[in-house]
Amino acid sequence: MAFYTCAAVWFVLLGYHHKESSFFLVAGLCCGMAFFVKFEGAVYSVIVAGMCVAGSRLYKINIFSKEHSRDFFKVVLPVAVVVSGYLLFKYVNGIGFGETGKTTLEFSANVLYRFFFTAKQILLNMVKTGNWGWNWLLFVWICFTGYRVFQLKHFQYILISIGAFIGFDIALFVLTPNFHWIFSQALLSRLLLHYFPLLPFASAIVLEKVFSEKIK
Repeated sequence: MAFYTCAAVWFVLLGYHHKESSFFLVAGLCCGMAFFVKFEGAVYSVIVAGMCVAGSRLYKINIFSKEHSRDFFKVVLPVAVVVSGYLLFKYVNGIGFGETGKTTLEFSANVLYRFFFTAKQILLNMVKTGNWGWNWLLFVWICFTGYRVFQLKHFQYILISIGAFIGFDIALFVLTPNFHWIFSQALLSRLLLHYFPLLPFASAIVLEKVFSEKIK
């Protein structure tokens, strides 16, 4: 899941960075495979589609123009075909579309409590577990060291994508019954590790910027 999800994010970035249309198609195929691996891949594909829009803003390209709209559909259509086929299979066989007790929306009166508690648990899981938590602390430190890196379009793109995935995790626990399983380190760790590879990639961008300036 982590491989296909992060590969999709990276290929969209490569498509913009190198102005190469074929990368968008590969990103779409990765999205389709992510959904094939696990149901979360459907939501992650929506995030990748959102990153197509965010990337177009960063690189000053109108993704919905006649010239570039095909790139957007190259990302969306492969996963749409996989999702449609999967849902059709479930419908024909009388299988529910969601995961009972986990994917239904649950609007709680204590939504603010859920939000802050979930954010706290995610933060603790990031930095206090054995899931390479030191990488998050290292990332924050090197960002302060190479603060000029925030001007780079590809770094902004990666930051937005990480933020989008974290936002999904928060929404998942705040708005669904999954909140009752938030103390399960296995569940929370698994979700965070789905997009963890983006973090060392972002750190590498910062370090490259810092050392290139020192060499000059």
